[in-house]
Amino acid sequence: MATRLETAMDTLISVFHSYSGQEGDKYKINVSELNKMVDEELPGLRKKNKDPKFVDSMLKKIDIDKNGEVDFKEFLSLIAAITLACDRYFEDYMKETEKKKCQSKK
Repeated sequence: MATRLETAMDTLISVFHSYSGQEGDKYKINVSELNKMVDEELPGLRKKNKDPKFVDSMLKKIDIDKNGEVDFKEFLSLIAAITLACDRYFEDYMKETEKKKCQSKK
């Protein structure tokens, strides 16, 4: 049986390859594929960022080799950045919740 981390790794690989190559290079995600992936796999991210150029600007930030596409390494950078942002958000949320609990006990 696979561990949670092994399952997570397999899921990341599967998600990447389910979008890469739909329109071109099977080892890269272009801007159209990235838009589709964000819409389908990260709908909350799209809701938070109503800017229609959001994915384009995100691509520019993670496209290390500036070829207009995202390879697997760049994809992992994107997922890591989003995960870190979420972790910080929940850390701040938990600190704020704990602070409110302490204040209400007084």
